[in-house]
Amino acid sequence: MIVAVASTKGGVGKTTLAVGLAEALAADGAAVVLLDLDAQAEGSSDDWAELAGDDLVVTVATATAVEMTRALPKIAADHIVIDTPPADPSATAAAIEAADLVLVASGPRSADVRSAVRVLHVAADTNTPVAVTLTMTRSGVAAADATRQALTDLGWAVTEATIPMRERIHQSFGNGLTPAVLAPFAALAVEITATYTKEP
Repeated sequence: MIVAVASTKGGVGKTTLAVGLAEALAADGAAVVLLDLDAQAEGSSDDWAELAGDDLVVTVATATAVEMTRALPKIAADHIVIDTPPADPSATAAAIEAADLVLVASGPRSADVRSAVRVLHVAADTNTPVAVTLTMTRSGVAAADATRQALTDLGWAVTEATIPMRERIHQSFGNGLTPAVLAPFAALAVEITATYTKEP
């Protein structure tokens, strides 16, 4: 499965979602490649991998959109996760076109949701399956539930799994992911593979 993780807005945990999902998909021994299309940015997946070294299970590679398109058919992996750049619509569109599933990272704030809806429309135009994953959620706060309901009312899919705002997740950048940090990403990995994996 090729999963593009996308957002046109920074600060919503897109890269954390991409790295966490890739690591969760690899936790059962699957071969997973994480393609970073935003390696120029500080705090990218590539930065994370450089700092973490062997503490990350997945293979992280950098690519431009053109390089990605050429490389994807040659990558021998069970899953490929593409971390898209927020400020490069053409690269994001190319990743969406290549993906089997687009996960749109969105915090529960209205500005986050407006950004998510833009990506949702791009994916819908390509007929690529797309779902929002809510990030930076807080237990006991109604914002995430309200956001989920608003997106669902508009006809968009929202994953049941969410990525909570926890200090240990925030501090995981540049490190391997402990079982406690990996847990919400593992729930997401199980959900999307069960829901979106194509029959052979």
